[in-house]
Amino acid sequence: MASASSTYQRRYDVFLSFRGEDTRNNFTAHLYEALCQKGINTFIDDHKLERGQVISPELFTAIENSLFSVVVLSQNYASSRWCLDELVKIVDCMKSRGQRVLPIFYNVDPSDVKKQRGIFGEALAKHDQESLENKGRMQSWKDALTQVANLSGWDSRNKYYVIEILDGCGFFSLSGIRALLDKSLITIGSNMLMMHDLIQEMGREIVRRLSLEEPGERNLLWFHEDIYDALKRNTASEKIEGIFLNLSHLEETLDFTAQAFSRMSKLRLLKVYNSEDTWRNFKDTSNKEKCRVNFSKDFKLCYDCLRCLYLHGYSFKSLPSDFNPKNLVELSMPYSHIQQLWKGIKVLEKLKFIDLSHSKYLIETPDFSGVTNLRWLVLEGCVPLRKVHSSLGDLKNLSSLNLKNCKMLKSLPISTCDLKSLEILILSGCSKFEEFPENFGSLEMLKELNADEIALTVLPSSFSFLRNLKVLSFSGCKGPPSTFWVLPRRISNPIGPILQLCQAYAL
Repeated sequence: MASASSTYQRRYDVFLSFRGEDTRNNFTAHLYEALCQKGINTFIDDHKLERGQVISPELFTAIENSLFSVVVLSQNYASSRWCLDELVKIVDCMKSRGQRVLPIFYNVDPSDVKKQRGIFGEALAKHDQESLENKGRMQSWKDALTQVANLSGWDSRNKYYVIEILDGCGFFSLSGIRALLDKSLITIGSNMLMMHDLIQEMGREIVRRLSLEEPGERNLLWFHEDIYDALKRNTASEKIEGIFLNLSHLEETLDFTAQAFSRMSKLRLLKVYNSEDTWRNFKDTSNKEKCRVNFSKDFKLCYDCLRCLYLHGYSFKSLPSDFNPKNLVELSMPYSHIQQLWKGIKVLEKLKFIDLSHSKYLIETPDFSGVTNLRWLVLEGCVPLRKVHSSLGDLKNLSSLNLKNCKMLKSLPISTCDLKSLEILILSGCSKFEEFPENFGSLEMLKELNADEIALTVLPSSFSFLRNLKVLSFSGCKGPPSTFWVLPRRISNPIGPILQLCQAYAL
């Protein structure tokens, strides 16, 4: 598709297809103005076609000579034959010229568009009755509506995570998300925020045009070629606020030096990640440990504005002694060489997420007493981890603790019982884990406990006080059965009138 697109001369960046009476003076007008302000060459038909007129050849030419088509599907879109003919032409250009098409469902249900139901079905039925000419075009109209409604390519992000990061950057996330929902630019499903990939692509193109010749003068860098260019030539400026580097696209090693980052005083988001890691298929971790970024010994950042720090394969044993990003919300270092994250106490009051998953040299967790607002702690696959610091209990807001496959871990500190907000605890694969703290039942908010294949033999008597527990798994545990595996009968315990854990134990 992309190669076909490159063979045609493009006069416009975007062609706007819309129903004038629905959106000309509101949504489409705002969208057109915003695109023009960002330097996006956008075609909009300012003429109001009357009944009986035909679409001019110039309009079809404009569609053919556009890189994108944005189709604003509103309630009366299908009542216009001209809109439907435009749509047929747009779909034809999508197939023959590689044009990229972005549908925006403006106060309509995408399934009604796809299946021509509701107001879309009524409009087509009316066209069908009006003339034989319409009957001949009916199938092409229906096909075009179905194909546009079927366009996919959604990029999902956890809704809570997005809100925390946006709030940490000083944005009013809830009102902003609400505005994007109202304009059908994002959707929410299964507690996930979803944005069409073509919207992302348009946004990236807008940013790219801020400085076509010098990537280091833009505020955001996504493309690995641009990042490589800016860091290699030390041209990254104070304008840069975010860098998103996908390691799977790098073909040669890239040096991260203090000099390359020295001018980035406004840097808020630095994410060095591997897209192959997205779905967390950890059956083969050997390739994922490799990192094409070389962190120089003097590597450091300006921490003042930093909100998100994600460094896949970080190669040092610990963070720098002066590491003190007061506004940091996320700290993620999967597949790192970290042995001890930091020494002593780091006061990071805004930190909500720590992910050190698959850090194969991590032996002990840091002192948590200065990060009391932490909500998510991921230590999955940290095989040599033997000890969780006793300050764990200071994390009164922690809702999720993932210790999966920490194979050397034998127990948790007594302070674990102070985690009054903990909802999810994952211990599966901790093959040497032998016992829970005696007061484990005081985790009154615990909803999910996954402890498959651990070495536990006896449950603490307080276990039956876990009144909110909904998911419980002890499959494949290695210790011998015990009479303590049968919990006492408790009416207030929603796990069931009697819980025969010995059955799960034998699986």
